[in-house]
Amino acid sequence: MNAQHASSTWRTKERRVEHRLHYPADLRPVLSIGPREWEVLDISEYGIRLAWPGSGEITPSQRFRATVHFLRSQEQTIIGTIVRTSSHDIGARLEHGFDFDIIARQHDFVMSCSL
Repeated sequence: MNAQHASSTWRTKERRVEHRLHYPADLRPVLSIGPREWEVLDISEYGIRLAWPGSGEITPSQRFRATVHFLRSQEQTIIGTIVRTSSHDIGARLEHGFDFDIIARQHDFVMSCSL
């Protein structure tokens, strides 16, 4: 895997700094709601972006509760609302999101795999 595929950014919104972790294709976690699954493109403390083929039953403003299954057997339950959909991804804002410690550990894992 090439290190240029793994990246992270910082952004500020309402005086809060959120760390966003972008996953390379071969290290993407999976989000599941019941039997349905989507690949996770990136995460932050209060946001998530998923790969999506652009068709299905997902619409903006839809609320959800899901489990994110990270590589190395780590999981976290999240609660959020879909804020946008496109032909290739879904963006959601999380009410009950990711602990910063999980994001930091995931960042370290992704970076170690990129070496």
